[in-house]
Amino acid sequence: MIEIQQLADDKRWYRTLHLDYFDKGRIHKSRKTKQFMVISRTNRSVLGTIKWWIGLKCYCFFPLNLTVYDYAYLQEIAQFCELRTQEEKAKISKKVKKTRDLRRRQKRIEKLAIKRLTNEKTSGIIDLESKKLVLEQQNRVVEGKGYEPSPLEKELGSITVF
Repeated sequence: MIEIQQLADDKRWYRTLHLDYFDKGRIHKSRKTKQFMVISRTNRSVLGTIKWWIGLKCYCFFPLNLTVYDYAYLQEIAQFCELRTQEEKAKISKKVKKTRDLRRRQKRIEKLAIKRLTNEKTSGIIDLESKKLVLEQQNRVVEGKGYEPSPLEKELGSITVF
């Protein structure tokens, strides 16, 4: 196991025994992953870049033309790529879990609203227009802030929470 250190004075630099890695950040605004420049510590020459490869779903090394590597360099590069890939996949799994939980919550709200609508429908109180109003109210629930009233409700000052 090769130790990868992040430099204290500049958080964009990482260092291993033979190589330095410079975090260039996100190259384009549309990209969500970072790009790293690989630099030799012996002669300070750029050896290539490490960036996310969507086809393999991991960070990969893209060497410059006419560069030669020994096994120590390749081990360090492989370990750096593996570590960055694990970090990126951990971020992705958190995002996936959050969106999955949000979808489950929305489904529960919809089921509860449908249940209430069917109970009211059997009693003869509800019609199609009321059902649309209830569904619109569900769509106005703001994450972490609770119920957000419609402009009409704000104007009238009546807020019905179900």
